[in-house]
Amino acid sequence: MSHLSPEDRTERHRRSNCRRGRHDYGPFQNIGAGIIRRVCDACGWVTIDLTNADELRAPIVPSRDNILDLVARRP
Repeated sequence: MSHLSPEDRTERHRRSNCRRGRHDYGPFQNIGAGIIRRVCDACGWVTIDLTNADELRAPIVPSRDNILDLVARRP
């Protein structure tokens, strides 16, 4: 029996917790444009937070009609 009460005990994070969806995320990583990334220290699971991501000010209009126009053609 432990000398610590259940409230004072800290449970070590196990990979089985990750399988249940309870990850041990490390610090927040700002990867630009307001996008926040967090990685689980135990299994490497990644979560991305887009709530503060920048919105586009104008729609992106492709300058080419076809993706094949971007490929270099061989003579």
